[in-house]
Amino acid sequence: RSVVVACVLLVVAELAASFSPSPTLLPLSDTPHRCWCPHGGGGAAAPRGEVAMAAKGFGKQPAKAKGFGAAKKAPPAPSKKAPGGGAQQGKAAGGGAPAGKQEMHPALLALIAETPQRRAERQAALEARAPEIVRELQTKTHCYIDGVLGEDMVMAMRAEAVRLLGDKALEPKIVDTDTRAASVVIEPDLFLQAPLVTEYALDCAKVFAPLLSGRSGPLSDDASASMLACYGVDGGNFDVHIDNHGNKDRRVLTIIYYMNPGYDSARQGGRFVPWEITGDAPPKTEPPTKLTLDAIRPLAPIEPVADRIVAFWTCELPHSVEEFRAPNGREDGRYAITVWLTAEEGSDVFASGRHILSPTAAHDARAVKERSPSEGA
Repeated sequence: RSVVVACVLLVVAELAASFSPSPTLLPLSDTPHRCWCPHGGGGAAAPRGEVAMAAKGFGKQPAKAKGFGAAKKAPPAPSKKAPGGGAQQGKAAGGGAPAGKQEMHPALLALIAETPQRRAERQAALEARAPEIVRELQTKTHCYIDGVLGEDMVMAMRAEAVRLLGDKALEPKIVDTDTRAASVVIEPDLFLQAPLVTEYALDCAKVFAPLLSGRSGPLSDDASASMLACYGVDGGNFDVHIDNHGNKDRRVLTIIYYMNPGYDSARQGGRFVPWEITGDAPPKTEPPTKLTLDAIRPLAPIEPVADRIVAFWTCELPHSVEEFRAPNGREDGRYAITVWLTAEEGSDVFASGRHILSPTAAHDARAVKERSPSEGA
């Protein structure tokens, strides 16, 4: 047991040291570049308390956590003194127990209980199925595979996701005004509360980046472009769009992992809908060409069932999410982890041009600002 605890402490020190244990939960509409689209343009400073999530080539911050790109280090907490005296506030009033002592977070307890062998088995399972996706994507814009990590793992990951977003997805101040979804960027902060989700994002980038670098040039195995999201209220949807916004946005491949056991699309809706770019579309250019709805058409929807991965070329697949319904309330939440693989800085992967498509006028206004060459690097 002591060996396991020691391993856990090493992992925590490597991924989460110097970071606040609380994730940044922000409404999508207020932070468009750091939630559903984590790559911000313009080099704007991150809001106070937020860990900067810029991947390689999208900004620099002083501290770095392995596998997550640049990250901002939290300032040290100032010393506090007990009222009416000079002694530091180290003991609770009227007793000898240290103040601020807390029970270990359930997710960290779960991590301690999980053996290194099981973590290795989880990564091996992902590696075993990844070649299927790679083969499909050689000739297709998108594909999906089922039974990736197994029922036990998907349930454990969903439990972490529910703890983080189950209530947030019901709060109007958190839910995005366009999609009615709640999300959180997967960053080092998240490790203490959702170790399985965080490790999956790291493993996903590590496994897929080298396998898919051939077609699109070198891809980064940095996991900073990752997001956990939940549709939790009736009416949530995402109009058809393309993830990549052009200019400084270097996302190449989108990998979505669904965690929804017993999902019933007839009752809940919320299917992922890929769209095909037709022959009527204008040619790709750089700066990107804006698509119109008459140049695309929907393909067969894909259900967001548990333990399913949907993967697609970010610049080549317009996609949408059908209107979601939650007749059973919180337990019907639609959970997904999205990992974006990005082109290495200096890569010419976009030299042949891109298409762009925004789902709403408000989104388009933000994307236009992001694409503006007058913005900072």
